[in-house]
Amino acid sequence: MLSRRRFIHGLGLFCFGTANMRMAMATEKSGGIKQIHADMMHKNCSAEFYVNGIPIRKYDPREQLFTSVPAHRYLVDGVNHLELVVNPGPTPSKARDGQQEMDATGIECRARIVRGEEGAFTGDPSEVLAQVEYRGEAGKKDVFPKVLSTRVELGPLFGRWLWQDAETLTLDAKTVDAVMQYVRIIHGAYGRGDGALIANKAKIVFDEGQRANKYKDMAFSRQRFIDSLKTHSQLKGWKMVPLEQLIPDLRVVANGKMIEAVARDWKPLVRTQPVPEYNNDVWDYRMFLSRIGGEWVMVR
Repeated sequence: MLSRRRFIHGLGLFCFGTANMRMAMATEKSGGIKQIHADMMHKNCSAEFYVNGIPIRKYDPREQLFTSVPAHRYLVDGVNHLELVVNPGPTPSKARDGQQEMDATGIECRARIVRGEEGAFTGDPSEVLAQVEYRGEAGKKDVFPKVLSTRVELGPLFGRWLWQDAETLTLDAKTVDAVMQYVRIIHGAYGRGDGALIANKAKIVFDEGQRANKYKDMAFSRQRFIDSLKTHSQLKGWKMVPLEQLIPDLRVVANGKMIEAVARDWKPLVRTQPVPEYNNDVWDYRMFLSRIGGEWVMVR
């Protein structure tokens, strides 16, 4: 059954449910404000979805067919760029690399930016702002990864983000060392439940999240994150995956303005081992770093 969710304000934290489930929403403040989401449908393929060069997420064939996330914090004033990479390469940094011929039968993939009323189901938007789509021909092969893209003019939105004026980055040795040092700080704080340290490091994320979602109380969200991390870190089964056991695969994204702290398996470098008290779920912390005024900061 396809998954659906409702248009909501959010910092990027989201929950999914089946089509016949409805999320409890507090919409009285927003009064019918339009919400913009990035959503993707994929079938018989893996795919990665980008908005303005920022990877939203990679989806595997075994995952749910339809997903949707709040897009406000990924959008920029004016022209926005939407990309879809179908059957990406083997690792994040090589997502667009390779020329592999594969059977395209049954492959369907669509990424789009949509706008709808607060509380409406994302699968039924009132307006599709931009869309890219791939459909494989039955009985024919195609070469992957397949990159599809489009642009859309959205006019004034939330003002200019700090990351847009950050330094343009390359993955030289000095940069890699600086990013990994930052990752180690966040990794240690996450493991011991020091949400205040992480929230302070993520000040830009919360501040710009408030601008992107003016009806969302980001001060409340910040405190909830701190309290939740403290509580969960006290569980007996809360253990971090040591960084030494992971293979970093840092990649420059957002047209050279950010670096994603990601491992070769496409998952965040900061993550727990499966937590027995939560059905062996893994808790992780995804982050994008920029260098602004010579200082490394978390921007998403």
